[in-house]
Amino acid sequence: MEPVPVPPEEIPTIVKELREHFKTRVSFDFKWREDQLNGLLKCLDEHKDDWVKAMYDDMGSHHFEAELLIENVKTDISHTLKKFKSWLAPQSCSVAWALTPGSASIVPEPYGVVCDFIPYNYPMYLGFATLCPILAAGNVCLFKPSSNTPHCAKLYQTLFPQYLDPKGVRVVCGPTRICDVILDQRFDFIFYTGSPAVAKNVMRHAAEHLTPCLLELGGKSPVYFDKNCSLAKSVRRLIWGKIFNGGQTCVCPDYVMVHKDIMEQFKAEMVKAINELYPNPDTAYNDNITHIISKHHFDRLTKLIDNSGGNIIIKGFQDPEKLFIGPTLIENPSMEADIMTTEVFGPVIPFFPVDNEDKAIEFINEREKPLAAYVFTSDWNVFTKFQQQTSSGALMQNDVVFHVSSPYSPFGGVGNSGMGQYHGEIGVKTLSHLKPILTHSTMVEIPFKFPPYSDRNLSILRKFA
Repeated sequence: MEPVPVPPEEIPTIVKELREHFKTRVSFDFKWREDQLNGLLKCLDEHKDDWVKAMYDDMGSHHFEAELLIENVKTDISHTLKKFKSWLAPQSCSVAWALTPGSASIVPEPYGVVCDFIPYNYPMYLGFATLCPILAAGNVCLFKPSSNTPHCAKLYQTLFPQYLDPKGVRVVCGPTRICDVILDQRFDFIFYTGSPAVAKNVMRHAAEHLTPCLLELGGKSPVYFDKNCSLAKSVRRLIWGKIFNGGQTCVCPDYVMVHKDIMEQFKAEMVKAINELYPNPDTAYNDNITHIISKHHFDRLTKLIDNSGGNIIIKGFQDPEKLFIGPTLIENPSMEADIMTTEVFGPVIPFFPVDNEDKAIEFINEREKPLAAYVFTSDWNVFTKFQQQTSSGALMQNDVVFHVSSPYSPFGGVGNSGMGQYHGEIGVKTLSHLKPILTHSTMVEIPFKFPPYSDRNLSILRKFA
């Protein structure tokens, strides 16, 4: 099932039509926004099996993980549907002396035409999760699914015109090269999820029109295992979070630093847990594990493993036909190897010992700021050190990855891992321009601010200021 590609020459017309539709101000109406959010929910409810099948056809996703993602994004949309009106209500604020007497408020308004790029790794989840704040904020959208996930892209192309305003959301399918044509157009906001390298190209295009961007990127999210932790439980949480979606998650644990005092116990628990959760990992295919998205990335991962310079404790089963790689565990990789200098983005876990939490913090701070950092410890003082001495998009204690499932806290990167945040209230406000509205009464005037200036008048105004 392949989507119908949009001819590049039609893209300027699509953007123009979106802008004309926005100018009608139909999307400013909260009823329109409610209809779009309800449409997203209805699209998921009435076609759940279609989305599950599309995720399987595109990536080999197990229905358990696919349905979990559907329920999670429905929670996000439902929360927004319930709360967005209060989030977008005008907020009164104080008035500066120069406007006294007067009033001031902050009124969120839509940006306008938003361009939304959906990555391949979560082709359903990130499509709905990013559209939710875009539409709740009252924007219209050019929606570009990944060409690497054609079955999900085809569903978007088929279903969205049935469930969403077809003039307010335009699905543009096509090969990767069409993205530059899209980015050549003028947008009011760009929402990009993907790699830092591509994000730089997005920003170069955005700079032509001074277009604001929300960039959700990735990087090498570190994990630290303290000597004081619930080791068996922590290891199982690490492995499930790492292998979920085949390790193709932007906040996926990328490498693990282990306190030297528990290195051998950690290794034993990892081997035990991998064999319990994914039996015969080195010899058998396991349909619980999502496939690697493409031959290119399959080959990239096998090279990372083979050239890691470390001790391969478990070499996961590899099937180049199915693009499958099983859980792989590598001890003491070379710090100069690609596996330690580039984002892994697959079911491969490199780990190595460190003397203590201070050395782990030092290691993190010598590298780009990650999208997430994870600390397994029962010692609050150790966790507090990471909170105060490292910078990351998010910091989590005693678990990995699943902070992104919460609609109640913001999600986003910092530095090389991204800019801007979304989910819940933060997301809707990020996709809104927060416009100050000020009124200055003409009933009373402060005459001392007008020329001719004098020291006496300045002295009086200082008391107001």
